[in-house]
Amino acid sequence: MKRMPIAISGAGIAGMVCALHLARYGHTVHLFEAAKDLSEVGAGLQLSANALRCLEPLGLLEELKIPATRPNSVEIGNGRTGAHLASIPLGDHAETKYGTPYLVIHRADLQRVLKQAVERHQAIHLHLGCPVDDAMEQVDGVRLIGALPAHLENHPFACLVAADGVWSKIRTNTLRLPPAEFSGRVAYRTTVPIKGLSDRLRTTTGLWMGNKSHLVHYPVHSGELLNIVAIRREEWKAEHWAYTASTIELRRAFDDWADEPRQILELGENWTRWALCGIQPDTAWHQGRIALIGDAAHAMLPFMAQGAAMGIEDACILAAALEKHSDIPTAFARYEASRKPRVSKVSRQAVNNERIYHLPIPGCYARDLVLRTSSPDSLLSKFDWIYNWKPEDVDLN
Repeated sequence: MKRMPIAISGAGIAGMVCALHLARYGHTVHLFEAAKDLSEVGAGLQLSANALRCLEPLGLLEELKIPATRPNSVEIGNGRTGAHLASIPLGDHAETKYGTPYLVIHRADLQRVLKQAVERHQAIHLHLGCPVDDAMEQVDGVRLIGALPAHLENHPFACLVAADGVWSKIRTNTLRLPPAEFSGRVAYRTTVPIKGLSDRLRTTTGLWMGNKSHLVHYPVHSGELLNIVAIRREEWKAEHWAYTASTIELRRAFDDWADEPRQILELGENWTRWALCGIQPDTAWHQGRIALIGDAAHAMLPFMAQGAAMGIEDACILAAALEKHSDIPTAFARYEASRKPRVSKVSRQAVNNERIYHLPIPGCYARDLVLRTSSPDSLLSKFDWIYNWKPEDVDLN
């Protein structure tokens, strides 16, 4: 199946990666995005080896290394006591072990690199300010419903890939699947200038664990900014799913923590409070010639730092399935069958990580002892099954 016109709704990370892979296989792609520009609000994300193996064939790895940083290690501590518990090696060790570096990057920097690659590709047509609200599958193709360019109204597409995020309209309006639900967790996010901060903050990823809460920080934007994320179990009564939070509000939430992690929180002045919402990965991901990828299919909690990576993997494998199978429903069925077990396992691991991170007294004592007495490489190797994944090993038959 070559050079078929394909529609993608959503020009986020998964949508743009999917467009680039499809174009690499020779397809013409129309990429529709509701926003009028792609100035991304948000914070950092982690690009482990499994994600980078999907980006490398697109020729983007060297370009991504410029705004990304490569932390030397993950430093784990107890937020309540301030005790340092373990150090998981990254840097050269992870690159040697997995064959690619372990990068952290600001979401906006990743999106900028992807957008530039999309705009360079003649087979990809990016339509900003064009939300896709619904779609209809007809005999001659899939027709989109939304604020489309005039020349594409009633235009048939061979298929539609919905990469329109956790609040996907294609998921709810077209496929009639349940929407995302509030998880009972919230994230406070900010970035601060890194100049003048300690070597530890500038060269490592930090993880501080506490009762029903934890704190993560790492350098982004070519090492110029420190990304800080504090996550807690809290209720959500606000009308919208994100708003500007006060520093006082955040300090109160972590007032029983030790000095060192609290000093990191004190660095931030402009915080955004986000409701963390999720979608169970066991619902359907496709119907006929319409398929979901990324958060639209399986938005997960961030406790394994694999949300973006799973969307990138989805994009790569869906494009490969369309290349392998000329029948689109068959291709989408093989994509879903090959992806769902892995994504479900990663999602369960994220939930398990939260349980470990957020243990109260006395459970945290056993956790801390295990971390203190485990070898650094054994802590990293626990997740070899995630990081060693390769797209070429996926069976799409």
